[in-house]
Amino acid sequence: MTEMIWLLIEPADVWLFRDGRPFSPAEGGFAQSRFPPLPATVAGALRTYIGYALYGGAFARLGDAESSPIRFLGPLLIEDKDPLTVYVPTPADLLRASDGAKPPGRLQVRAWPAWVQTAPQPFSPTLFWSTDPGHVEPAGGWMAVGDFRRWQAGQPVSADVIRRASHFYEAEARPGIRMDSALNVVHPEGGAFYWVNYVRLRPGVGLLVGLQRWTWPEPDWMRLVEHFDKVSEAPLRLGGERRLAFLRLAPKPIVEELSGLGEVSVQLDTFGLRLLTPAVVEDPNRVPLSTAPGASGPTARVQALVRVPGPSVHVGWDYLRNAPKSPRRLLPAGSLLVLQTDEPVSGNGWMAVGDMPTLGYGWAVPFSIGSPNSVTR
Repeated sequence: MTEMIWLLIEPADVWLFRDGRPFSPAEGGFAQSRFPPLPATVAGALRTYIGYALYGGAFARLGDAESSPIRFLGPLLIEDKDPLTVYVPTPADLLRASDGAKPPGRLQVRAWPAWVQTAPQPFSPTLFWSTDPGHVEPAGGWMAVGDFRRWQAGQPVSADVIRRASHFYEAEARPGIRMDSALNVVHPEGGAFYWVNYVRLRPGVGLLVGLQRWTWPEPDWMRLVEHFDKVSEAPLRLGGERRLAFLRLAPKPIVEELSGLGEVSVQLDTFGLRLLTPAVVEDPNRVPLSTAPGASGPTARVQALVRVPGPSVHVGWDYLRNAPKSPRRLLPAGSLLVLQTDEPVSGNGWMAVGDMPTLGYGWAVPFSIGSPNSVTR
């Protein structure tokens, strides 16, 4: 039985995705879209699509949103050119010199000196360390899955493989007029005009999202598999203003390219994780790990952390309460964690860390502490 479905989401127009910043024109007459969208934004759009396509709007069959019986993976970026390429966030242990004069360097996981380890808490037993002289910082951007796999294996990569945001999209500013949604009239007070920076993807660029059966009943899952086998392309409303996108099964070469990413296995009580999507990590001493359907996995303690710069907050709208959801701080995609558990954890590439894992948050690829990022005492 097919346990995974990979879907390609392509834009029909500009897109608009909000973050934790004020998004009202009254706040200054200007609003800015983020990209890529948060995992919950894409998962919510797909859950809505599935609810209508399979059950005519009976969403109770899909369970609670924050504990979805379908597990979503992503989104990642895809470029439909020759060759067709999947991109993942550049991991934070890939460093670049501030002057750009040297090839990318690598952070190493090391232990603190013995005299520091005997000091009182909150000292962590490990830290990330760079032997490159001068000022270095995380390279940022995105890199192809093939290059990411080489980095996982400890091989060097060139700075040329890193793609910046401008490679995938450009901002498109459009004016708007503030409307009273209830009365469908222009607001009488001042400041009625505003500008929004939308996201316009480059030709051939789209989003890649995985769906895993997880705890969903097998008959429902098979209905979904059969649905996408029959539908060549379907409209999808996504993000702010419910902008139009098109949804279809991902081509077979994409699935084949991602298969190598799941071959990394970890069976240790101390290991590292590279985040492919943002993670909800609120208590560093009790971090949930999701490795198998229907089971409450072990919890871990954060031993070391490299955070990608920049703010990231989970926000959303609760349609049942007609009110915004409580914001939750996110650890950005590309960040690295070294975790320790009281019992060995088995994972095979598709591991999730933190809260709300079935909505796509905390999708991470594990790496063993010892190779290539060895703990040196």
